Amino acid sequence: GSFPFNGVVSDNEKFIRPILHDLYKGEIKNSIIWVDDFALGLDDSCAREFLSVLIKKSLERDNQLIVSADREVLLQGVGSESIRVLRGQDTNFIQNVIKSL
Repeated sequence: GSFPFNGVVSDNEKFIRPILHDLYKGEIKNSIIWVDDFALGLDDSCAREFLSVLIKKSLERDNQLIVSADREVLLQGVGSESIRVLRGQDTNFIQNVIKSL
């Protein structure tokens, strides 16, 4: 497909453009892609569309995608077997990840 978001660039597009550029134009394959707070500055509709593209393009080249979001509702429909919920800023992040495995 063609590269989206051509034309006038908003602040939100400045954030997602490099990520989408790498996924559409780069040779990222057999890699782990981590997008921290993927919905930063995006409304729910745009964030869901962005996540959909991230998932689709990541899987095309056998990548593993890891995303984080502060709004759990944005992950609806991803599949409960694919989601690990990490909460609490006063706990050890690494221990939370290990416990969620």
